[in-house]
Amino acid sequence: MTRVLPLLLVATLCLSVAACQSSGVKGTPMIEPAPVDITGLDKDKVSKAVFAAVESRGFIFESGTSTSMQVGWARGKYTATWEIDFAGDEVILSYVDSQELSYNEDAEGNPFIHRTYNTWTTNLRSDIAREVGKLRFSS
Repeated sequence: MTRVLPLLLVATLCLSVAACQSSGVKGTPMIEPAPVDITGLDKDKVSKAVFAAVESRGFIFESGTSTSMQVGWARGKYTATWEIDFAGDEVILSYVDSQELSYNEDAEGNPFIHRTYNTWTTNLRSDIAREVGKLRFSS
């Protein structure tokens, strides 16, 4: 009996992996980064902080308003575009588009993408949080 349990666990794991691979979904689940709190901060200063974060990492400013901007990132043929919204009390990063990063959705509409996108998103969110944090300490 003690030998049967490990075999059942291995068989269950193999079936789970096979089911995921046969679904046609490629990539890893796309992360939705936590918003950055900007409650009580001056929107003009927040805009400058977000822009500083975008520049520090080498992201490309594509367009913007006083409360949002669209930025891109490119490495060779791999590109991604994000919307950064800071109209309310949070900075929110949202996926806009990508090229060559295998974006797709599963049957339930959950997005999947190359893991590099998640790294770029995490880095951008961290840089924005760092710059916003500087505003809090300079006030």
